[in-house]
Amino acid sequence: MAAASGGILILLSIYVLIGTPLAPFHGDESMHVWSSEDSDMLTGLGPWSLTVSPPYVVDSPQHFRLATGSIYKHWLGLIRRLAGLGQDVLPPAPGWDWASDYKTNEAMGHVPRPELLAVARLSAVLLSALAIWPASLIGRAVAGRPGALLYPMFLFLNSAVLLNGRRAMQESALLLFGLLAIWAAFHLAGCLSTKQRHQAVSWMFFSAATGLALAAKHSGVIFAAGAFAVVIVASLRMGGIAALRGNVRALVLSAAAGMMVFFLLSPALWNRPWERVVDVVSVRTQLLEACSDPEDSALPQRIQRVLTMPFLEPTQYFELLSWRDTPGIAESIRSYEASGLAGLPRRGLVGWALTACVAAGVVFSLRSSEGDSATEARYWGALAWWVVSWLFLLANPLPVQRYYLPLIASSALLAVLGVVGCLQLATTMFCSSSASRRPEQIRS
Repeated sequence: MAAASGGILILLSIYVLIGTPLAPFHGDESMHVWSSEDSDMLTGLGPWSLTVSPPYVVDSPQHFRLATGSIYKHWLGLIRRLAGLGQDVLPPAPGWDWASDYKTNEAMGHVPRPELLAVARLSAVLLSALAIWPASLIGRAVAGRPGALLYPMFLFLNSAVLLNGRRAMQESALLLFGLLAIWAAFHLAGCLSTKQRHQAVSWMFFSAATGLALAAKHSGVIFAAGAFAVVIVASLRMGGIAALRGNVRALVLSAAAGMMVFFLLSPALWNRPWERVVDVVSVRTQLLEACSDPEDSALPQRIQRVLTMPFLEPTQYFELLSWRDTPGIAESIRSYEASGLAGLPRRGLVGWALTACVAAGVVFSLRSSEGDSATEARYWGALAWWVVSWLFLLANPLPVQRYYLPLIASSALLAVLGVVGCLQLATTMFCSSSASRRPEQIRS
């Protein structure tokens, strides 16, 4: 059974990998490829060369270091150098000019060379393929053997997850380390429930994973907050307020340790760290405000998006409508979708079925008190992660699909719980029906 499960996950990893060259291009890929120059500076001049200080000119290296995570660009730079591609092949700053159209950017040299884009995407998709394995561990921790297969399939066959995990952007690192943080939380919750020895190691792993999630992309805070919610809710469900009170000190120390990991992996913040954190918040806020549309940022639209983005919205290949008229983009989208490598279709029957499974997962999580305390803690932990993701994304004013990947991840887990719960309910009803018929069969 274990060998068969491992084989299926390997096939899923291969599926994620082989569709990468066909993924339609996005201008942000050029920006992240350009930013990998920081990796060369890190190895040549040391980490202090990457520190920043105000003022921050939009699209300058300092501005980009504040606005983005640190892990992917250094990983990309490493893979690029191993492939024999130096700084001379990088697009000119700032990687992509969003004030100009595709043709103008192409003329300016902002479209990466084919070999450079291929290497950059390989560095990204390798992280996405690795993320399948912590996803499987999460599924097993929450829903047993069925979850170990269903959860990575529900998540990595989602076309939005596949597309953004294949592009040369931060989402692959976010998925890998975000899911690692969630698995660390469920693993820690299991250790606390069984009162295992060596819990300190589990707490250290949990702290490191949450810090890595933050360093991967700033929206990793959604995964980190979800991970803390899992541990807090699991403690409450297993031992009540007394158990939570006993873990408060460890939770505070873990949060501090996670922030230390984040700072250590973010050289841009080393110069007066607390001032730089304020700068990060300011830069991110300015970017959101600059891109926001009052109609899209209204509360009803936000509520609609958190309900529909996981499975019901069509795959978003670009955010600017002008890209529909860009030569070659429409053709690349059609080729990608016709290849059979774009994942499960969103919307339609599949999208509505998965959304119904999420609703069922919420119901079964709330009714989990009928089972043992460990099962109840896991189900409530999954529900807490989903609620935290929902609340964070409710504050997002932009209809950008890749920003909703953390919500897709938590929704997919609830969908698994919905499927498993329905199967268990059907089995119970069938067994009860069979048992009630046996006496009549005996009398006859």
